[in-house]
Parts: sequence; structure tokens; C-alpha cells
Amino acid sequence: MPFAATQPWGIFQNGSGKDVNRPSTMGRRRLLAGITGGLVALAAGRVEALQPPPAPIGTGHLELFAPATGERLALDYRRGAAGRPDDAALRALAHFFRDWHQDATGPIDTALLDTLSELQRRVDGRSIHLTCGFRTARTNRSAGGERNSLHLSGRAADIRVPGITTSRLYRTLLQMEPGGVGLYVHQGFCHVDTGDVRHWEG
Repeated sequence: MPFAATQPWGIFQNGSGKDVNRPSTMGRRRLLAGITGGLVALAAGRVEALQPPPAPIGTGHLELFAPATGERLALDYRRGAAGRPDDAALRALAHFFRDWHQDATGPIDTALLDTLSELQRRVDGRSIHLTCGFRTARTNRSAGGERNSLHLSGRAADIRVPGITTSRLYRTLLQMEPGGVGLYVHQGFCHVDTGDVRHWEG
């Protein structure tokens, strides 16, 4: 049963997305997002935008599942005709993406949320399973992640979608050009981030 935005729940499994931010040619969407990317941070018990958010894509709605604990989260994180981010929903999402190994909540990139929302629209509204979101430096080292992993800044997610093969999920993400996209067939997930446009197979 989905939880309301004011009831933050979430967890993620350890993942190892190869998300080193290597230089590459950025698409128009990522260029705009790079200029106006909206990182969200928790400060003094509230969520505030560090930069103006980009023009949103997707529906502003997300349905997520955490395989590690069976927890679910379904909410609208953008409100009104202007699609402004909703603080309570962002707090819930930041908690869901948290590093549960260290019980630490970090920033969450609204551009990443928009990417996941658009992906969900393209896969007929299927729930997205989050296997790895935000990482602390300690967890990132334990996971063997890159030193400059975008998981550290809340700009990356490792995901799968039941009923959709990882290869199809990878192709769908490539068409969107969100930033970095990695395919991990044997591990059964795709990595997506809001860094420079690039792709790889692990």
C-alpha cells in the first residue's frame, strides 16, 4: 500500500554503478539541466532548493519500491500548474533514497526524480525498484564505488523495473539522454545519473 508523502519511508540495497563523471558531449536537455539543475538538501528540518530546478520532464509522479525491505512509496512531488517541487514529498523521497547502512539522508537531485518519472511514463506506469540511491563516502568505499560517484551527491540511482528486461530498460534510458546510463545485465539493474551524457555496459 503506498505511503503518503508526509510518511517518509525508504531503503536501498548496496549497488555499484560505474558513474565516474567522464567528459563527453552533453545533449541539449542535459546542458539545460547542468545549468539549472535543482539539487535539494535537508537543512534545519526542511528541504530547500540549492539552485533553480530545470524545466521538469515526466509527470511529477513516482511509484517506487525498495526490494531490500518491501517498502513502497507513491506520491506526486510536483504541485500546481507550474510544477513546483513539494517540500513534504521531497523529504519523503530523500528519506527513501537514504544510505540506510549509515542511516544518513543526503541531497536528492530533482532532475534525477524527473528522469525517473519520465521513465515510469515510458514503461506504462510500472513501479521502479530502487536498489541504490544516495551513498555516504563510507558506504561508497565499501561498495567499491568510484571516488567521485554521483551517488554521493544524490544524482544517481541503480534501478530495475519488473516485467521490463534490463536491456530494454537500458535502451529506453538511452533514448532519454538523462546523463550517464549503465547496463549491468548479470546484476540485473541499470544505472542512471544526471552527469554528462555517456553510456557503458558493465
